[in-house]
Amino acid sequence: MDNKPRKERERQAKKQDILKAAREVFAQKGLHAATLDEIAEKAEFAKGTLYGYFQSKDDLFASMLEEELVKFEQCIIQVLNLPLAPAAKVEKLVKTMLLVFEQNEDFLRLLSKERPGMSNIQVGEKMMDHFKTLTRLVSGMVKDGIKEGVFAAKDPVRTSVALFNLVHGSAMSSLLNHKKINDPEEAKFLTGLFLNGIKA
Repeated sequence: MDNKPRKERERQAKKQDILKAAREVFAQKGLHAATLDEIAEKAEFAKGTLYGYFQSKDDLFASMLEEELVKFEQCIIQVLNLPLAPAAKVEKLVKTMLLVFEQNEDFLRLLSKERPGMSNIQVGEKMMDHFKTLTRLVSGMVKDGIKEGVFAAKDPVRTSVALFNLVHGSAMSSLLNHKKINDPEEAKFLTGLFLNGIKA
């Protein structure tokens, strides 16, 4: 049960409605072409209401981005908390990331299209903070694998970054080539490549 005062619950609900509308409009129009008027209309609020929650369009975009990154983090944490051996956990992690990317193709496309907009200091800092958190979480799994003698990696942090880049790169390639992102064969290939490398 939510014990927050009614006004606070209503305020949070409004904020979520705005963030949901923002995601839809940004995904459709892009960061620069989207307007606060369109987002307000989508959320069915007056434009002035948006300024009660966000300072500007950039602030709203950064908040929307953070909202999605938090959801992604939660998915990763759920996998890392599973009672699986390190190698099995890597396999599950790859499958989960591909599934999340496929379920959020619009967001993935938006991030690809708006890379120049990511130079915004506020947006860049939020992305880096969450990426560092994700890297730290996954590096813990890599450390466990090293301790158990199943991973030969020397640098858990760089190994974690490589895993994210490998899966994200695959998702982007599938997206751009109009292929299925969450493909079981691709997940199997990526897992094998990460765990075994390409040595004969």
